Amino acid sequence: MVSKEFFKLLIGILTMSFATTIFGVNPTHLEKLKNSKSCSKCDLSDVDLQGADLVNAILTGAKLERARLDKAQLEGANLLGAKLQDAILTEANLEFADLRGAKFNNANLYGVNLQGTDLNLAVMEGANLSKANLGVAKLDLVNFKEANLSEANLLSANLSEADLTKANLSGAKIDKALFERTIFCNTTMPDGKINNDNC
Repeated sequence: MVSKEFFKLLIGILTMSFATTIFGVNPTHLEKLKNSKSCSKCDLSDVDLQGADLVNAILTGAKLERARLDKAQLEGANLLGAKLQDAILTEANLEFADLRGAKFNNANLYGVNLQGTDLNLAVMEGANLSKANLGVAKLDLVNFKEANLSEANLLSANLSEADLTKANLSGAKIDKALFERTIFCNTTMPDGKINNDNC
């Protein structure tokens, strides 16, 4: 017969495990990232890494929902397929990072540096990219629906087949940007005019 003490211990362990999963970052995954700058498919949701040095970090498929990455150094990082919904990356540096297929729904990327970054097939729906540097970035097939790209630098960026439905590009720099088969539907252009070319 199992004792009451055993049941209490078991319930305590399960409660702690559940609380860690739901309310906080997985401490084992966080320690792994800090020690090796590598944590593929790790659960780092709600993590606070403001200003962290994550240059060339490997975070492929990592869960970073609601993460605080303000001013983090992520140059050359591999975030292929990472989940960054509702994350805060204001003024972070992701120059030449691999963000293919990453999800940034409703993320705050104000003033972020994404120069030369590969964002092919990424999801930026509802994201704030105001004053972001996306110069020479690979933005083909990116979902920018309802994204704020006001005053963003898109010089020489490739936006082929990107979806800019209801996106705001007011004041954005778009010289030499590639817009082949790009979707413009209720899109606010740099001059403030609405573009409905292919709704």
